[in-house]
Amino acid sequence: MRVFSDRLVNDDDRLTLLNAVKETVKTRFGLNFDTVFAYLDTFNEEGKKDGTIDTFEIRALMWTDVMNPPGAIEKHYEESTDFMKL
Repeated sequence: MRVFSDRLVNDDDRLTLLNAVKETVKTRFGLNFDTVFAYLDTFNEEGKKDGTIDTFEIRALMWTDVMNPPGAIEKHYEESTDFMKL
C-alpha cells in the first residue's frame, strides 16, 4: 500500500490545484470559475475586487452536511456562508 506524502503544503501546490479546478470547470461545464464564484472575491487595499479567485479566497468555500441527523443514509450538503453561525 502506497502512502502519499505529497500534500498541499505551499502556495505553488495550492495554486496548481486551484488552476486545475478552474480548467476543469471551464472544459466540463463551459463556465468561468472566477465568474461562478465571484461572490468569494474580496476587496483589496484600494477597495476594489480583482475579479480573480485566488488560493486565499477559495478557502471561504465550504460545504457541510451538519444539518443531517446522525446516521442519515441520504446526506444533503449545503454551502456554509456564515462561519459564525456554523
